[in-house]
Amino acid sequence: MKRAFFSTTFCILALQIIFLLPSTGWSYLKEPVANAGGPYTIEMGNGVTLDGTLSTDADLPNDYIKVASWDINHDSVFDFTFYGSDSSNPANLILSLSAADLASFGLTQVYRPYRVQLMVTDSTDLTGYNETTLLIVPRSTPVPIPASLLLLASGLIGLLGIRRKIKN
Repeated sequence: MKRAFFSTTFCILALQIIFLLPSTGWSYLKEPVANAGGPYTIEMGNGVTLDGTLSTDADLPNDYIKVASWDINHDSVFDFTFYGSDSSNPANLILSLSAADLASFGLTQVYRPYRVQLMVTDSTDLTGYNETTLLIVPRSTPVPIPASLLLLASGLIGLLGIRRKIKN
């Protein structure tokens, strides 16, 4: 009988905690959700703008993204960190990198997907992570019009001119 009383009492107490505490103003804090954007594809020799603005914090407006950090070459060292001061000035989530910046991190090989990571931390020090890829492709070159197409076009224009002259 004692055992049943303890189990029943424990269940009732647990239900009260689960259902009554949120109504008293107590709430569960949720981790921010990082979104690194992408995947990104750039031509060799160009820079890239990484956009993490789709990162969210479900605890807004009382919470905000306080720190945003980018790991460019996936070496577990966050290379760029931005700080926010309050909910009206959260951390910057956009990072622009030049071709020289990418080269300094060793991102120079074409057709190799590089992993880039974004970490966001909110004002309650909860953290969210997201990863995307950056692919560098060879610089595209304009394809010249073959000479035969130019010859064909000039021949057609000549035929149209002759036809027009015959009609007159």
